Amino acid sequence: QKNIIIHLLVLLDVRVNAIVSQQKRNYYGECAEMIAAIGEVMESRGQEGRKQQLLLEYKCRFPRHVAFIRELKSFGLK
Repeated sequence: QKNIIIHLLVLLDVRVNAIVSQQKRNYYGECAEMIAAIGEVMESRGQEGRKQQLLLEYKCRFPRHVAFIRELKSFGLK
């Protein structure tokens, strides 16, 4: 199960990088939702605060993409 989550994180990273780098704004919400979902799964497996940590990590990675950050906030970024 741990390997599956690691694999999902890698796939998520590739997908988010492709979408945000190409500025495909129609998919920003989908990406933010996937980030939050994987974070929630990790929290349910005992890693407290992981959802917030993942959301913040992507916010820091793409600081100039305001529309993407807005979507991250809609899924729980503080």
